[in-house]
Amino acid sequence: MFKMLAAAALLVVAQGDEFKSGIWEAREDFSALDGKRSLSQTLLSKNRPLNSLGRPSIGMLKLRCSGREIDAIVAVPGAFFGTRSMVVKWRVDSSPIREEAWLSVDGHTYAAMTINKPAQRLLDEIAMGRELVVQVHGYSGNTEIVFDLGDAQAAVNSVRQAC
Repeated sequence: MFKMLAAAALLVVAQGDEFKSGIWEAREDFSALDGKRSLSQTLLSKNRPLNSLGRPSIGMLKLRCSGREIDAIVAVPGAFFGTRSMVVKWRVDSSPIREEAWLSVDGHTYAAMTINKPAQRLLDEIAMGRELVVQVHGYSGNTEIVFDLGDAQAAVNSVRQAC
């Protein structure tokens, strides 16, 4: 099962801080509670969108296998959705812009796309792409987050193999 989440995250970066764009960071965890294995691949945005306070922030893309489910999570810096659903636009490289409705879990921290086909398409396109652009509309307006996908094929494959 695939789920797509947009997380409102306040990943604030001070001016001049360095961060790794285009480099996937793998992490494997085991739950002490239920013994389930979790594998994630995380990628930071190459741009620094402004959060709701006007400070530069970093977006995050995380592909995760937890149990037998794959999640694709996009952290949206300082966003407040304030609604149960929202329109999210995304595209990889010069492919057509996709516009999909995502459901907000609590109005400001998470939005979930539970339709399997679009989520599978996103993973397929990420695996073959060089750049992902995601646009989310919140109370502060549109926020665009750009990701240099680097070696996305390896990241997507490792998450799929873990599930």
